[in-house]
Parts: sequence; C-alpha cells; structure tokens
Amino acid sequence: MYKEITFQRISTSQMQTDELKKKYILQKILGYGQYGTVYKGVNQRTQETVAIKELRHSNADQGINVQALREIEILKSIRCQQIVSFKDLAWGQNRTYIIMEYMEEDLLTALRRDTFSEQQAKIIMFQVLQGLAYLHNQGIIHRDIKPNNILYRNLEIKICDLGMAQNLNKQKPQTTRIQNHSYRAPEVFLGQKYCSKVDVWSAGVLFIQLLFKSNPFQGQSELASFKSILKYCGTPNEENWTGVTSFKNYSTLINEDPQPRILLNLLEKKMSPQLINLIDQMLTLDPSKRISASDALQHPYFCGMNIQRQAEKRTKMNHKLKQMSLTTLMETKQLQFRKSYKKAKIAFEYSLILFSLKSVYQIIIIFYIFFINLQYEQTRKLLLNIETQIQGFQ
Repeated sequence: MYKEITFQRISTSQMQTDELKKKYILQKILGYGQYGTVYKGVNQRTQETVAIKELRHSNADQGINVQALREIEILKSIRCQQIVSFKDLAWGQNRTYIIMEYMEEDLLTALRRDTFSEQQAKIIMFQVLQGLAYLHNQGIIHRDIKPNNILYRNLEIKICDLGMAQNLNKQKPQTTRIQNHSYRAPEVFLGQKYCSKVDVWSAGVLFIQLLFKSNPFQGQSELASFKSILKYCGTPNEENWTGVTSFKNYSTLINEDPQPRILLNLLEKKMSPQLINLIDQMLTLDPSKRISASDALQHPYFCGMNIQRQAEKRTKMNHKLKQMSLTTLMETKQLQFRKSYKKAKIAFEYSLILFSLKSVYQIIIIFYIFFINLQYEQTRKLLLNIETQIQGFQ
C-alpha cells in the first residue's frame, strides 16, 4: 500500500477534507463501488455540477490504496473527450475524494430504459472505440469495460472508473482478476498474458448488448460465462489459436467435445453484413488476430462516421478560420485606421505649422507695405515742401 506522502508527490491540486466541504456541496449518492461511494456535488464558487468519488482507506496508517492511486495517476495524465475528465482532489486521514466531470447516468441505466437502433448503437460504439484507441495509444488498458463504466447522455459517452486500468509502460506483473466475467476475454480465462485487445473483446460484447439488450456471455459464474464463449465463438484449438493448448488453464476449462463458431448465425438476425464482420473481428478468440481499437475505427462499417467526423472537424476548423479571418480583418482595419489617423494628425500639425508660417509671412508683408507707404508719404510731403520753397524764391 502507498503512504499519503507518495500520493502527495503526484498531486498538483489537492485539498484537505475540511476544504472540500467548504468548496463543494454534496447533494446525493449516485452509486456504490468496491472501494467507496460516488456523490453528486456542486462547486459553490462556479456552480458547476461534479461527481465526487469517495475512496475509503482500509487502514488510516496505510494511506491510499493502489487502485485509487492508479486511477488518479491515469486521470491526471489523459485528455480525451471520450474519457471522464479529472477536476480536483481532496484527501484526509482515512478518505480520498476524486472530483470528476459529471454525467447523469451510465449506459447500463440507459440500456434498461431505452431500445437503441443500429445507428444509435453505432454512434455510441464509435465513441467507445475512440476512447479505447486513445488509452491504448498511451499504453493504458482499461481492463473493466462494461455498461456500468460508461457514462451516458443523449448518445454522448464518457469512459469512467479507471481503478482497474494498467499502464503497460510500467512493466508490472499482470493479474487475471480483471474484467467482469461476462465481458472477460478468453485469454484472461485461460491464464495467458494479455494486452489491450482485452478491451476490444469487452467492447464487442457491449456492441451486441446495445442491439439485443442482452449479453450472450452473461453467466451466473465465471465458468458459465466461459462456457458461453465456447458455445458462440467455438472451441479454441491450434488451428484457430496457435499455442492455446499449452495455456495454464486450458486443460481445466476445455474438457468437452469441440464446438463450432455460431456467433455469425446469432448476429445475422439483427445486424448488417458490415457490422457482423466488425463484431466477428472484435470477438476473435486469438488476440493476435483480433482487430485493434484504432483499426476498428477505420473499418468500412464506420466509413460514414469517419467522413462525418472529418466534416465536423472541417466545420470547426472553418469556423475557427472565419473567426481568425474576422479578427485579422478587424485588426487590419484598426491598424489601417491607426496609420491613417497618424498620417492625418501629422498632416494637420504640419498644416498648422505651415499656416502659422504663412500667417507670419503675411504679417511681415503687411508691415513692410505699411512701412513703404509710410516712407512714400513722408517723401512725397518732403518733395512738396521743397517745391513750395523753390517757387517762393522765384
């Protein structure tokens, strides 16, 4: 178990429990999990609705448990629209609180209430695969994909509950105690080392459940679920899965007559040919032959979705470019106005200077003319006076 000091090191935003109570109001309980309770809450300052996951420490001296630490580390490191976002963190002596994005219900609740068309299921699954592709590209396996762990609102989904997730980059030993047994991949049952393809198997099962409102691998026990895999997907053998007979649990779990793969017969009742092909690849027994989440997104079945997604991206980009163009145009006009204003101001000031110089020049000319006229009058009077005196002598 990790001490609180270890947890403190990875935290960039954390509060003591008293601070949590001041910042958030707990409104109601949303559900219970293996390690604690999930509440609906409100940020008192922003009025934003959030989900608050309370994790109980098994021992106050031991600090936060490994699963909680793992979930916090992963949530803080990812940025994906299809995965619930991390918002804040609070912790105390025997409680840790993870504050996350809030959505009203999970996909299981929606499945019990609604019947989804193939197009609706397609939209949901495309988003699930987007979220998984993102995680897998980051080297993270979710390891517990099921309707309960997918938040839902009006055909929009968010993958949540990453307490079971594993970061493959850390080279830690794998446990087989993963996945709800009704969504568990065959390699996990057989005790074989697994990879991100276990999430693809779970997603394939989920896809069927969205359309049939039931899980063909649902069982009261782990053995019952594995027997359902054999019933619909056929018995693993060296022909369809190289090396499978040497797996740890093979001889224990597979001791009956071989069964054929009848999954396609089940799917033909309600699915289009392209969807059947996709599900067939997602529920392939051998994980090395099973399609990846990234490749599933490129499957012809999602061709229209990819075009639509690109169109949405282009629309957003065009809108952004228009905004940028409008902003640039306004800035250009403002710059032109400032330049024009500056030029006009300089010209005006220069005109004032010129006007002032011209005025001074005109005043000088006026005084000069006045002076000349004055001299002329004085000279004329002097000449008249002299002329009068000359006439007197004569």
